[in-house]
Amino acid sequence: MKATTLLTLTCNPARHATRDAAFVRTSLAVNQLFKRIRRKWPDATIEYFLVWERTKKGWPHAHLLLRAPFIPQGWLSHAWNELTFAPIVDIRALHSPADVVAYIAKYLSKDPQAPHGMKRYRASRRFFGDRVTNIPGRSNEVVYWRVVHDTAPAIARELVRGGWSAAQQPDGAFVILSPTQAAQAARVPSLTDYRLIGSLA
Repeated sequence: MKATTLLTLTCNPARHATRDAAFVRTSLAVNQLFKRIRRKWPDATIEYFLVWERTKKGWPHAHLLLRAPFIPQGWLSHAWNELTFAPIVDIRALHSPADVVAYIAKYLSKDPQAPHGMKRYRASRRFFGDRVTNIPGRSNEVVYWRVVHDTAPAIARELVRGGWSAAQQPDGAFVILSPTQAAQAARVPSLTDYRLIGSLA
């Protein structure tokens, strides 16, 4: 199933002592939300890719790219409000590959948004169908994105504008590295030393 939906989840600042604490509690609430979604639609494929963003005042928003059937906005708002006391959620359909490009370019290319020690992005276990494990015996691995979708050139171009690095491979796919990953890659001689964290297919 292709990514079909973009979901934005907010937080209620009044419920948190600090902004960083809000990130932690909101992250836990995301896990609880998807448990509820899977219980509600047990036969559906429901996977997500999440990127954190701070508001201008520093509070967390979670932007999620979904592979899922239609989920009513009213049901989501009610469930999220029960978990976080924040009823505002935004859910919208992705109508074209260009929408996926816009999502990836907008949020991944921003400056780091999550607190120190917290991953800026994460995915559910099966969002990427070809996730692979660590290469045995390697201690200097660099994680990377392999983009094989037909929008790969556009994704690569937009992320490079945001400070990322991209290189097209002989098979036409793009290997894409964040600024931190690119700095690590300077110490790694070849892609055999890399660990794939997912293909955007």
